[in-house]
Amino acid sequence: MSFLVQHIRSGEFARRPQPLDLAPGQLAVNYNTDSTGLFFRTDNGELVKAGPVHVGASAPPQINYTERSIGEMWLDTTDSIAPSLKVYTPAGWVVVNVLDGTITPDKIANGAVTAEKITLNNTLIPTVDDQFDFGSSVSRLSHIYSNNITATNVYTGDLHLKNDKGDWTVVEAEDYLALRNNKTGKNFKIVMEAIN
Repeated sequence: MSFLVQHIRSGEFARRPQPLDLAPGQLAVNYNTDSTGLFFRTDNGELVKAGPVHVGASAPPQINYTERSIGEMWLDTTDSIAPSLKVYTPAGWVVVNVLDGTITPDKIANGAVTAEKITLNNTLIPTVDDQFDFGSSVSRLSHIYSNNITATNVYTGDLHLKNDKGDWTVVEAEDYLALRNNKTGKNFKIVMEAIN
């Protein structure tokens, strides 16, 4: 003879059990397609949601019991291009990944940001002045495209030009520009004539 054993259960959207309605070790299940979850009560009387991660543009809804579970997770899809994975802590929702639309130099340096393509819709500004590089001597960019129609300005210190044929540096002095051949160590002053 067989018999069916079922946990406390609900098919109501977002419904959560009250912790005191559960015996120690007893499970409660919400099987609603849009708010599935497995719940149990801890030894200090708190409700824990064991999964799955809630996916949506708003935080996981709660009906009946409105406290959130420490460790509960939410994939915030408000930004569909860069969704944020969040975990609920005593301080509230905390972003735990780098898909939150912010890319910082330390995230790039430690490999936390990897992408085939990064699209910007705003100015790219480092968090501190004169500390970070864009590429390196061994991992160089292939091309940089700029707007030559409206005379894009490039502001830089000494300009270094190097390929398999030559290695030069443009040096700005107070009253003239100079070229330094980095292969030979020779310096060449660029003769300039004032036109106005």
